[in-house]
Amino acid sequence: MGKDDELSAPIELVLEVTSRCNLSCRYCYVNGCKAEPSLSEIKKIIDEAADLSIFQFCISGGECFLRKDIFKILEYAVKKGLDLSIVTNGTLLDKNVVKFLDDLNLISILQISIDSHIGEVHNSVRGRYQDTINGLKNIFECSTETPMIGSVIHKQNVGSYLQTLDFFYPKVTNFHVMNIQASQMSLLNKSFLYVEPQKLTDFWISLNEKTKVSGIQVDIYEQDLKLKETARFTGCTAGKTKVVITSELNVLPCDITRNLILGSLRSKTIKEIWDSQEMKALRSFDKEPCYYQNKIWYNEFINS
Repeated sequence: MGKDDELSAPIELVLEVTSRCNLSCRYCYVNGCKAEPSLSEIKKIIDEAADLSIFQFCISGGECFLRKDIFKILEYAVKKGLDLSIVTNGTLLDKNVVKFLDDLNLISILQISIDSHIGEVHNSVRGRYQDTINGLKNIFECSTETPMIGSVIHKQNVGSYLQTLDFFYPKVTNFHVMNIQASQMSLLNKSFLYVEPQKLTDFWISLNEKTKVSGIQVDIYEQDLKLKETARFTGCTAGKTKVVITSELNVLPCDITRNLILGSLRSKTIKEIWDSQEMKALRSFDKEPCYYQNKIWYNEFINS
């Protein structure tokens, strides 16, 4: 990207409104810090995001619905005209929550994390399968809109995930299917989680073929259809079109690079951090910020 066509602001901003969660996923990348921004701090971030015309604004966590003021946050973001998405594990979506979301037309922008239609498989990595399914059922009963299902592919579900798509389709048609990332937690569980590169590639090829003959919608990257040395995400936008704001108000290039802090919103604005020399250097870097972290995992994987 040349100097004259550099983006004046990120296209996508992810705001982790809390790091608290009621699950303990075996590949989670969020640290255990319990700090979270105040409602006024969040409103300030929303105001600046609206002023910068940030195209996509994702509210995430932790589990965002653990916040008692989450309704106020969502109402304010809608009022400011942001193009929202919400990532949740679905366990707290009772009928009152679903009705609130439906009234604000937010059901279709929900991403609910479900790794398998088989309770034992989902629970082996995430937990509370039935609570998540109950949340999904509440949506089906109380709204004419449907959410997206987000799934991480790992050793426990890779062999049955195509059946998972069939289980939820056609009530759910949109799925966000992701390769596992080399977070500190997933590295600790690598023998339980990581799929051999060839088997992972075979999965993506099968998934691609399935989406060609069904109404199931899945974003598939061309690189995922080829043998790769690591199970890392491709088509990386970290720091180039996307930033993440943690619950401690630190700005990161993406969710995974927890130690690469580019600035703090306690002392600078989003715009100041985006225009900083650190961010500009990152945008000129030809590797994903998590590349070397994944290389460490890969070297350990093939030698273990």
